[in-house]
Amino acid sequence: MAVVQREVCFNMVERHNLTGQSISYGHGFLYDGDRLVGGVEGAWTASGAGASQALSEGDFLALTRAGADASTTHGTALSLSTTTYTKARFRYKCSNSNVKAGILVTFSSGTQTILAATNSTTLTPVVVTLTAGKTITGITLYATAAAGTVYYDFLLIYKNDFAIPHSTQIDFIPTPRYAHHKTFGMIGEQTHNGGSEPAEWHLNADLTIGTWKRVGDALAGEVFLDIVHNSATEPWQWFNSELGQCKVTVDMPNYHRAASGQSLDWALACTLREKRISSAGCSHETYTSRFHLDLI
Repeated sequence: MAVVQREVCFNMVERHNLTGQSISYGHGFLYDGDRLVGGVEGAWTASGAGASQALSEGDFLALTRAGADASTTHGTALSLSTTTYTKARFRYKCSNSNVKAGILVTFSSGTQTILAATNSTTLTPVVVTLTAGKTITGITLYATAAAGTVYYDFLLIYKNDFAIPHSTQIDFIPTPRYAHHKTFGMIGEQTHNGGSEPAEWHLNADLTIGTWKRVGDALAGEVFLDIVHNSATEPWQWFNSELGQCKVTVDMPNYHRAASGQSLDWALACTLREKRISSAGCSHETYTSRFHLDLI
């Protein structure tokens, strides 16, 4: 008896001059909610009467407030210039409608609250511009206001988001995973539901339309070379589009040049692949929060 694996794709396509897409680049610091110790920041230590912390689903830091406001701070100082690393991006949710999340960045001189005490019971991504001309030394995460748990998915300090100026087509492919079991003598086959593949976005763009160079770039679309070159130390980037947003890897960017009349035009084809540590079927996710359809 043979088990045949098939891929079935729901291919959602947008065709016209698409804008409103962006991708992050240039990691300075990434905490991915996957450790309490072992990163460059050292061990995270919870404070507050009755406070506790743990890893949830292997991919979320769960900070629990019991008797008093809870916080967790890492032990090893960072040294990150906000002149280079201009933004902070993070994602969080609260276990109930009363407990509140909060994040404080400490500089060598002064502080910045990048998340004031806020409640959201669904996973919420946030991006904040950091105060310029500072040196980041520490980060503190909070669970305040009431008993409950705040789940922190990640916190990324990075250079910037590259606004993709134009694309001619995006294919959004959230592929289910089925195994089809062919039994001899059976009319039809047995289908086993096996979850789903990582979603993919296939991007096609004309590099002659819009501004594809950052300051100092020599090649249009050079940001994708930057991302791929640093992929060994930058596990993912954050992709935002009108067909969803999430963590992605940049797979197989293809720069090509073709004749058009008497000129040569540059174009780019690129696959962005959903990046995960925990299952998208974990207790913290829905299909809506997986791709943040609520923000479209």
